[in-house]
Amino acid sequence: MTDESLRNEVVRELGEDRVAEIAQQLGTDAVTARQVITEAIAALPPDLRDDEGSPAAGAAGGGAGGGLGGLTTSVLSRVTAPTAKVVSRRTGLPEQRVVAALELLLPVTLTVIARRRRH
Repeated sequence: MTDESLRNEVVRELGEDRVAEIAQQLGTDAVTARQVITEAIAALPPDLRDDEGSPAAGAAGGGAGGGLGGLTTSVLSRVTAPTAKVVSRRTGLPEQRVVAALELLLPVTLTVIARRRRH
C-alpha cells in the first residue's frame, strides 16, 4: 500500500470534522493538519504501513467503532513518541502538539490499515 493511498483513505475516514479537530490540536489550519497526517503516515514503521507488515496492526480492527484492544494500545504507545519526533522535526510544530494530534490520528490510521489487510 502506498503512503499516498493510505493517507487518502485515512483522511476520508477522518472526515472534515476530525481533520479540523486535528488542526485545532496543532493550533494550525486544515492544510497543515493534512501535512501532519502525511508526515505521520510516512514516519510510521514500515511493518505497520506495508501490506505484508506485522499482524499487530490487524489488532486495530473491530466493530464499527474499531475499539482499541490491549495489543493496539501497546502498538500506539510504542509508535506515538518516535512518530511525533519525526513529524515535529519535519513540520516545525511543537512535539507536544503533534503528540496530541497523533492521539486522534493513529487509532484511525491503524483501523484503516487493519481493514485493508482483511480485504
